[in-house]
Amino acid sequence: MKNKVLIVYPLYYSPYSLFRLSSYLSNKNSNLEKDVAIFCSNVEIEKLAHQFSEMLKFKFFPRDNVGGGEGVFFELTKVLNLKEYNYIIYLEESCEPISRYWLETLVDDLKSGNLITGWHWNWRGKKREKSIKVVHGKGIRIALSYLNSLESLPSKRFGVSEVMDTPGFRHECIAFDIAALETISFGSVEKELWSKYDKKEFGLAMERFYWPLSNTEDLVSPNIQYLLLRTQVKLPKFTSKNYKLFHELGNDVKNSGVMSHYNWNFRRKRFSNFPQVFFFKFYNFLKFTFIVKFNFDLDSKLKEVL
Repeated sequence: MKNKVLIVYPLYYSPYSLFRLSSYLSNKNSNLEKDVAIFCSNVEIEKLAHQFSEMLKFKFFPRDNVGGGEGVFFELTKVLNLKEYNYIIYLEESCEPISRYWLETLVDDLKSGNLITGWHWNWRGKKREKSIKVVHGKGIRIALSYLNSLESLPSKRFGVSEVMDTPGFRHECIAFDIAALETISFGSVEKELWSKYDKKEFGLAMERFYWPLSNTEDLVSPNIQYLLLRTQVKLPKFTSKNYKLFHELGNDVKNSGVMSHYNWNFRRKRFSNFPQVFFFKFYNFLKFTFIVKFNFDLDSKLKEVL
């Protein structure tokens, strides 16, 4: 019996990126059945994107841009029956697979017992001054959250406390086991409550910040990843094994009609991406050694705020 995978693709920049997406999925997967759901939040490209989606046999759904690409999670249960699928893979326009086996690799991760997987694993949350380190996992599968103090809270606008900077996969590509998602209520994150915030703020909250509810009037944290990761038996290794499977497209390509195919062009991209992968793994090794082994835990340079 084939496993059924839903590819969720938030579309904003160019309708021609749908042809790139089709190319990423062109490799035949004998044990996978693939559906694609396009969520278009740009009215200027909506008509053409709808035509291309029909041509490519993709499902198409127009939406507003509340929450940016991550806002798609508001729409999923309203327009699709997720129980039809075994796995859900969220893939953004900026994330380009450069391996024929990217899809099988993500699915195999989930089959092996992971509740969540993806491209760019960040095992350490952002550490702010006077925050408290919270350790998850053990060995080389350690991840670090940081509980902010009243002085180091990223923002007081939400009226919530105990905001944690959490580990997680960058949202360009994340994959979920549908059985795990069924334990989380998307409906608990009210779209109306987030409509007054900038889409970047929602994206950061979805990907990096978590806070518990102290009363029913609090703004609910949309960080699905943290809820799954803290219940997962084994965390990903700090080396981020899937990093080599993808790279990030520049704005010039995202906004253009540039096509991609699995040919020499992809082999060339994998070769040119090798130095970046090597640096990423080496840097993570040094960071892991200094922070975990020697407890040399400096404040993060990047301190995005909500």
